[in-house]
Amino acid sequence: MEAKTKAKITGILDAFDAKKERAREESEKRTSDHELFLERFKEKCLTVVRPVMEEIAEALKERGHRAEVTESNETMDHDKKRIPAQIMLTFFPAGAKSGASYDRPQLSLVAKGANRVYFHESTMLPSSGGHAGSAGEFNLDEIDAGLVTSKIVTVLEQTLARG
Repeated sequence: MEAKTKAKITGILDAFDAKKERAREESEKRTSDHELFLERFKEKCLTVVRPVMEEIAEALKERGHRAEVTESNETMDHDKKRIPAQIMLTFFPAGAKSGASYDRPQLSLVAKGANRVYFHESTMLPSSGGHAGSAGEFNLDEIDAGLVTSKIVTVLEQTLARG
């Protein structure tokens, strides 16, 4: 092979390798940034969100209602689609009919990514309807006990006013 041709091929391959390396580095950075966000989300749930949810769940239980706090880590479904981490307070009003799990009032804090979280609320009751949907999106640093409390109180008001 001529030196000129070899130099040209070497240049092409060097450029390809450099592009591939940049893409790998960018992917690793996105992955490490996301993992850091998930760690911060988990810490926020442990130190702020869960204590508020458990305190309200206990107050509900004292009045004869059932309530539970559940958490789930981020996972991937069979199509490699990300299922986000979340923490959820679900409550079961005293005297409400039994129904499917999606027919229960709840408030979730969901890790959206890129330092963003959103609340998902449901005021659904069996045979009574209600609504379900977003209750706002925030930077993770904006989540505090007061905000979590106000979101839960809103779901309770909207649900129990009908029940």
